Amino acid sequence: MLIDDVIELSKIDAGQTTFVQEPVKMEELFSKVIMAGPSELYNKQLDIILDLDKGCPIVNTDKEAIYRLLNNLLSNAIKFTQEGSVTLGYRKEENQYYFFVKDTGCGIASENQERIFKRFIKLDLYMQGTGLGLALCKSIVEHLGGRMGVESELGKGSTFWFTL
Repeated sequence: MLIDDVIELSKIDAGQTTFVQEPVKMEELFSKVIMAGPSELYNKQLDIILDLDKGCPIVNTDKEAIYRLLNNLLSNAIKFTQEGSVTLGYRKEENQYYFFVKDTGCGIASENQERIFKRFIKLDLYMQGTGLGLALCKSIVEHLGGRMGVESELGKGSTFWFTL
């Protein structure tokens, strides 16, 4: 996993990754992400909720890149949420699409919210992971012409979002 993430980041940074724009059925893509996610629930009693914009079922974007982004964000949300829920969704806002993964997990202190998008940053050294997942997500989003961020409150959960 570490080697794959390092190689993928290097390829994106070097401009060697081609992003393919195609019409993507969002409901199908989100369902695929949800189907892959439950194996990571670690015997937790979490509600997984979909909040999809029914008025905009097709988005022109890179299907594999969006799948990877959502899968990574879902995996992180499950990892850092012991109880409650994780919500995945998207909606159209003016001239862009807003995608999000919201959880009721441990949250992130405000002073760490920008740091977590840097390479090899792990706030909890005892948690599984390399500290590359969010850096990879942010790089993909930026190469697709979007922005990525987080809104979080310590002890109350986080919402990771990106726009395209």
